[in-house]
Amino acid sequence: MIIVLGCTHASLVNIIKHARKVTNVDKIYGIIGGTHLGFVSNEQRRKIIEFLKILNLEFIAPNHCTTQEVIVELKNIFKNKLMFAGVGFEFKHD
Repeated sequence: MIIVLGCTHASLVNIIKHARKVTNVDKIYGIIGGTHLGFVSNEQRRKIIEFLKILNLEFIAPNHCTTQEVIVELKNIFKNKLMFAGVGFEFKHD
């Protein structure tokens, strides 16, 4: 499953858990979109990032409300699995 987000005011963790529940799919292949991580407390951001690490994503492509500072933080954590999904971003899967 690939989750495409607008802006996760409802919490990225809640959205992922809900997607898993309604689809009965456990493995999240990737996430594209606004994570809202730029607008949460440092403690909440840390907890959400720890949750994302456990997912063992193939890729994460944040944009919008993630903020540049958090994108740099995510790049340091997820390395080559992070792609910035700015305007004109194209996702291609072989």
